[in-house]
Amino acid sequence: MSHDGQNVGEGRPYLADRLALSLINRKQVSPAGFTTAEGGAVSMDEATCKAVLVAWQKRKQEQVVHPFLGEKVSVGLLVRLQARLLARRDACPRPLIIGSSQTRSSIDPAPTVRLSRR
Repeated sequence: MSHDGQNVGEGRPYLADRLALSLINRKQVSPAGFTTAEGGAVSMDEATCKAVLVAWQKRKQEQVVHPFLGEKVSVGLLVRLQARLLARRDACPRPLIIGSSQTRSSIDPAPTVRLSRR
């Protein structure tokens, strides 16, 4: 995840979009809580900001079963776990395999990575 919002990644639908839709559906936020500046920037008023932050803190405490690890983890740890899985995969890239007629490289899928259980 990047801080500039350009590359939020695969967790966005589950983490951010789901939270935003829940807040809207429960009427915890409304259009009146947002203002649009002349240049198009959108900002929240204090009450809306507090509602979003409280809901996010609550959401981070929820437990889910990680699809790859098969263990219960808090939603707040999902991004960190995904980053660790990707870092381990990238630290051990698949070597070049030279075949009789072609070279296979990074197009091959990455090897399976498992986190050690402590």
